[in-house]
Order: sequence, then C-alpha cells, then structure tokens
Amino acid sequence: MLLPSPAALPEAANSFFPSWYAKALPVLVISYIAFSKLFSSNNPKEPGRPPVAPSLIPWLGSALSMGLDTDSFLLKNARRFGPAFFVDVIGVRFLYVVARDPVKWALKRPKDVSIRNVEYDSLQAIFDLSEEAAATETSTAIAFKTLSRDCAKWGVQPTVMAFNSVFRRAVEEFKDKFTVEERRSGKVAGLDHIFLPLIYRAFSQSSLGMSYPGESHWKDHNDFHDAFPVLFSGLPKSWVSTGVKARKHLSSIIHKLLIDHLETPDPESDSSPIFMKILAKVLNQLPDMAMEDAAKMVNLYMFAGDNVGLAAFWIMSHAVGHAGLYKRLKDEVDGIWREYRINKPTTVDSDGNEKKTEFYDMLNDLEILDKAFPLLNSVFKEMLRFHGKQMFVRRAESDVLLPAPTDEDPDRKVLVKKGENIILYMRFTHHDENVFKDPHTFIPERFLATGGKDAGEIDESKSGFMIPFGFGTTVCPGRYLASFEIKTVVLTLIHAFDLEYVGLTGLSRFLGFQGHNMDKPICRQNLATFGTPLSMPFGDMKLRFNVREDY
Repeated sequence: MLLPSPAALPEAANSFFPSWYAKALPVLVISYIAFSKLFSSNNPKEPGRPPVAPSLIPWLGSALSMGLDTDSFLLKNARRFGPAFFVDVIGVRFLYVVARDPVKWALKRPKDVSIRNVEYDSLQAIFDLSEEAAATETSTAIAFKTLSRDCAKWGVQPTVMAFNSVFRRAVEEFKDKFTVEERRSGKVAGLDHIFLPLIYRAFSQSSLGMSYPGESHWKDHNDFHDAFPVLFSGLPKSWVSTGVKARKHLSSIIHKLLIDHLETPDPESDSSPIFMKILAKVLNQLPDMAMEDAAKMVNLYMFAGDNVGLAAFWIMSHAVGHAGLYKRLKDEVDGIWREYRINKPTTVDSDGNEKKTEFYDMLNDLEILDKAFPLLNSVFKEMLRFHGKQMFVRRAESDVLLPAPTDEDPDRKVLVKKGENIILYMRFTHHDENVFKDPHTFIPERFLATGGKDAGEIDESKSGFMIPFGFGTTVCPGRYLASFEIKTVVLTLIHAFDLEYVGLTGLSRFLGFQGHNMDKPICRQNLATFGTPLSMPFGDMKLRFNVREDY
C-alpha cells in the first residue's frame, strides 16, 4: 500500500474531514476545556476551604490520572496545594489528606471524622437495605468490631493452627498432582492463580469452620473489591455484579451456618471457629438483633483472607525478583528449622500422643513466628511499607478545622464540612525521604537491626512512622492473626519448593517493575483501588515450582 506524500497530506485530510470541521475544531476544544473547568469547580470561592486538584473531564474527574499513577498524581498536587486537597473521581469529591500529622489528628477524633456513616452507606448500597436497617447494622458492626478486638487476644492461636493445617494439606494436594516429568523438571504456574484459592480455603476453614463459601463467585482480588465503587459513585450494580452477588451469597450461607452453630451445646466455646464465636457473643449481647444482620457482618472480615493472599504474593514476588533473596530466606528457614528440631525432637498431637516434631509444629509456635525469622520479618515490614496503601475512608460528622500545615504557613488549617468524604492516605508517610533512605526502593534488609543492636533483632525505631494496620479506635482487630497467617504461607512455600522465575502475565508483561538490586521484574502495583490496605498486582508472576525433596 502506497502512503501519500507529505504534500498530499492536507488534501487527504480534507477528503476525510470537511473544511468547516477543521475550522471549528479549535473552538470545540477550547469550549470543552472551559466547560470542564467550569463544572469541575477547581477554584473554591470560600476562604479557608481545601483546594481542588484540576481535572479536565466532567464526572470522570481525575480517575484516569489516579489509575495510571496514583503516587505521582497525589504527590504533584500535595506539592502544589499542601497536605489536604479535594480530588474529583467518578462523580464524587474526596478530600485527600496525605501527611502524617493531619492523618493522625483525624484518626484520633473518631467522633468528628468517622467510619460509621461510610459503613452505613456501604450496607445500603450492597444489600439494598432501608435506612433504618442500615443504621441497625452499623451499630451491630461496631459491637462486632469491639468483640473482635477482644477475641483477637484469645482466638489467634487456635485459628493459626487451623489455618496451617488446611493450607498444609492444600499444598500437599498441589504437589501430589505433579506428573513424573513435573517432579523431575518442575511445574510452571502462576503464583496468584494457584495459591490464592488455597489461601481463601484455609482462611475460611479456620475462621468459619467450613469450606470457602464464596468460591463460585470470588476468583481473584478484583472480584473481592469490585463492589467498592458502588459505595461512592452511584454506578449501576450490574457494572460490579460479581462482588455484590458474592456478598449476598456469602451472607445467606453464613446465616444458615450461624443457625446450626447456635444449636451446639456451647456456641462460645474455645473450640468454635473464631468468627462463629464472635457472632455468638454479639447475639448474646444484642438479643434483639436478627441473625440475618449478624451474618452480614462477616462480609467485613472475609476481606482479611484476600489481604493475606496479597501480602504473601508480594513477599514471594520480591523473594524471587531480588538477587539472592530467595536463597537467603531459604537458608534462614532451614537453619531455624534444624535448631527447632534439635531443641524439640518430639511433640504431642491433639489426642495426647507423642510424635516426631514436624515443620508445621514449628509454624504453630507463635513465639517462633514472631521473633525467630529476622530477615523474613524485615521483608514483611518492608512489604507493608512499599505496597501498603493505608487508605482510610472516613466522613466528617461535623464541621472541623483540619490542620494542613505548609512550609510557608505551619499553622494553616482548612475547613472540612459535615458530610464530606475523606481519604486519609498514609502511603506518603511510609515513603518520606526524611525517615526512610531511598523510600521508593524496596530494601529487604531495611528493618534489620543496625547501630549496635543485637544481630537479628528487628529495628523498631521507625514504628512511629509505620501504621499499616490503622491507628486508634479503628485499628485493624485482626492484625496479629493476619501477620501470623501471612508468615505461615510464606514459610510453607519456601519449605516446600525451590522457585525459579519464568515471567509475568497481564499488563505487567509489558510494564513490569524492576527496582534497585532486582535481577527480575515483578508485577506493577495498582494503587487506585478501594477496599484493600495493600496494592493489587497488574497480572500474575509465573514461576517454576520444583518440589524440595531434602525436607
């Protein structure tokens, strides 16, 4: 096919576009920009109000900029407007608060800056509840969370043991399906594709006492979180049908399960699955509450299983992507396991019989999980810092003056009005170059001890600048349980397999991330999602799983 010469291009263009269109195009573009500026209200008229980040597209607002590169978009506007500014996204205006001190100020004032009405709206949006029913369930959620914080103290050990048992069996089943050739040369599979369903199963079995009830609906992270745009944008539910249908399905299953559980001799016994025990206690304290309402509360906690999967995925991705890191982690795990067997050659099973100590007995020892793996603990914390969004959604319950200091005006405050949506974005605090050296680099050893401390001791000096699980009265009640389960997943995989990098899938195949001291790229992270404290991967990491025969 012959292309037109440069001289013939204007004539070719005119054959496709009338001359009047070419003349009118500049006018149309200018009018569109003016229209967009007018309706995006980028310049608030009221003094003392937060500024609005500019956007050119009505209703859609800054959604594309946020989706493509959330960090760059927010950082650019923070440098221009200070630590508090409005962002228009899909028809809704959010106040982003992106500095440590204003975030902590807001988190310390739950009566003025509350999550309660956010949950109230979500219940209405997802379950089609009336205002009265949603208000009742919001109160129930508060009681549920209060009890969860108490239960977390006595429910962690048995839940971790149950999780380990189910996940171990799932991994063994995966290994048993290897062909003779795969046993010899390894099996190529997607890390997330294979192990995320196994994590869902283990989390559900240990927390609910049943196989994963949402398996027919939830296949990956996006299925879990696709309902969140409904909460704020007013998008039709048909656009996010998977998440909404799954929540309703899960609630009906849990309702039936709860009825059966309450008929047991002691629904609050220590042997009960932790979520069933919490629900039984909630119903005991709130006797007028319907069981259907209690069952819906589990939706708020099933997300924890997905967060365990996300965290394990990122840790394993960096372990394989960073030069020599997987071998160092494997050497640490093998060394501690050898020492543990020497010190404790036998143990007692659930029936009281003495047996030879197995690797999974070590994983049931919470003291070992918490302190005995310094490098893994450092990688775990660095994962929370690097991949954590720490995006706390709140709403102003009254007019408040939010501290928003700048270099020019350290005493500056901005007026936040009652009913406005607020996103407390702690990610920039975790990437503060005044606190963390090379903050945009994943450094596995960042949280290892330095400065004369005992070798292997985790350095807690930066903990005040790290709040991955929230803060104050709204701190995540399951943070200890989640931490232990994440570590057991990683330790189980390291113990079971030698892993080799194969490649990436999805968008990351073309836009993978490869930072300092990484010899292989890992998936690019998606920070523009609601409902999860960790970033989601664009795509998956394909690995070659070689079964370890030495342990």
